[in-house]
Amino acid sequence: EDYILMKKNAYYWSILWMCICCFSLPLMAEELQQRTQVTTPDKSLEAKVIKAYREGDYVVVDMLLCNVSKTDYTLIFSLVNADRISVYDEFGNQYSKGIVGRFGNDNNTANMTPKALLPSEVPIRFSLFIPGVEEKVSLLPRINFGYCRPAPPHEFKSWKMSVKNVMITN
Repeated sequence: EDYILMKKNAYYWSILWMCICCFSLPLMAEELQQRTQVTTPDKSLEAKVIKAYREGDYVVVDMLLCNVSKTDYTLIFSLVNADRISVYDEFGNQYSKGIVGRFGNDNNTANMTPKALLPSEVPIRFSLFIPGVEEKVSLLPRINFGYCRPAPPHEFKSWKMSVKNVMITN
């Protein structure tokens, strides 16, 4: 009888443990994704992370950018080297080479200086492609854009943009 009782207890504990793992991990991931913060260089530019996922050799971070000013402007990113873009993973590794970006959903080629017209009050998709991120990485605690500026005559006081706590989903 003791053996049967032990077996039942082990069975119930394993079910309980499985439920905790299956339900709490996705909730923790969702909570962390909700804690994602984007700091833009100007109050006329709003940005949020939609998702981050693996695609081939890249981790892709999809964002929505919205010009909330009353006038249209062209936004330019420079992703050429470490002083322009740096991405950090949860293990402290830094990525700054080979990062490219693309505006929109179409098949435009991603490049190191993506630019697009941001019409007033219209969200535009921006995708950042980060090569060489190891499979074990599930979090990008910080992405620093050192050069994010509108084309003249619109000017930002700062040209820096940063993103914190980006969870990579599969």
